[in-house]
Amino acid sequence: MKRGLWLRVVLSTLVLGIAPLAQAQAYADQWWETIIQSDRGTFAMGDGVNFTCRRGQGDLTVTVSASGTPDRTTVEFRNGGNYHRSLASKNDDGHYSFTIPGNRTSTIYHLLTGFSGVNINVEAAGPIYVETGAPSGSPGPTIMRNFCASGSSNSDSSNSDSSSSNSGSKSSDNSSSKTVSSLELPASGGKPMSCGLERKAKSKNGLGTVTLQIVNQTQSQRAIFRIDTNGNRRLVSRLLPGEATSQSTRRGHVWMATNLQGRCRQMLVVQSGGGFAVVR
Repeated sequence: MKRGLWLRVVLSTLVLGIAPLAQAQAYADQWWETIIQSDRGTFAMGDGVNFTCRRGQGDLTVTVSASGTPDRTTVEFRNGGNYHRSLASKNDDGHYSFTIPGNRTSTIYHLLTGFSGVNINVEAAGPIYVETGAPSGSPGPTIMRNFCASGSSNSDSSNSDSSSSNSGSKSSDNSSSKTVSSLELPASGGKPMSCGLERKAKSKNGLGTVTLQIVNQTQSQRAIFRIDTNGNRRLVSRLLPGEATSQSTRRGHVWMATNLQGRCRQMLVVQSGGGFAVVR
C-alpha cells in the first residue's frame, strides 16, 4: 500500500474511532450537575465542590470553592470515622484543589455514595457541609465513579433521575410547563442583569401586567425564581431541558434562573411582554 493512502486510512480510522466520544452529555438533579464532553467528565456536588477526571483513567481532581491565605492547606472529607484527607494547593481562581490517584479513590466514593452528606474541612478557610443525595437515589457519584474508573456512563439512569427530582420540592407555579422548540421563543422581554448584582436586586411594581415566556434552552434542569420587592427569592417553577412556562408579571420585576444547587445563572429585569431565554 502506498504511504499516502496508508496515512489516509489510519487518519480515517482514528476519526471514526473518536467521533462517538465527541458528543456532550449533561445531567442534573437536586444535588449534582454532570457534564461529560469527549473523554473529560466534570461533576459538581452542591454549590462548592467539583470533581474532574479523564475517561477510565481513575485519577480524580477535587476542587473546593473555599478561599484562604496560604498557598497550600489540608482538606478533609469526613462522615463519622470515614474520611479522606489531602494536601491541596490554591488554583488560579483562589480555591483549593488536589488530585486523588486512582488506587486511592475508594474512600471518597464510599463517602459520596454511602452517606446523606459529608463534612468538608478546609484548614485555611473553615468547615463546609454538603449533601450527597445518596439515600435519595442521586446517580451523580455512581456516574462519576463508572466514568472515571472504567470509562462507562449510563445516561438512562441519570436522565430518569433528572425528571424525578421535581418531586423533591413543590413549585408555586400554577401554569403548566411544556416542551417547546427554541424557535417559539418571542423577543426578549427585558434587560439582562448580572448575577453579581443579586444582593442589590429588588423588584419594582411598574405600570401594567405583562406575560413572560421562560424557556430552558440548556441541557440541565433550571429553577426559576422571581425576586420580590424585599430582594428575596420566590420559587416559581423548575424546568427540564427544553421546557417552557408562561408567567404573569409586571414591568420592573426581576427574574432569575439558577442551577439546582441554587447558583444564579441568569437574571432579567422585565421591561415588556416577551421571552426569557435561559441559555446558561
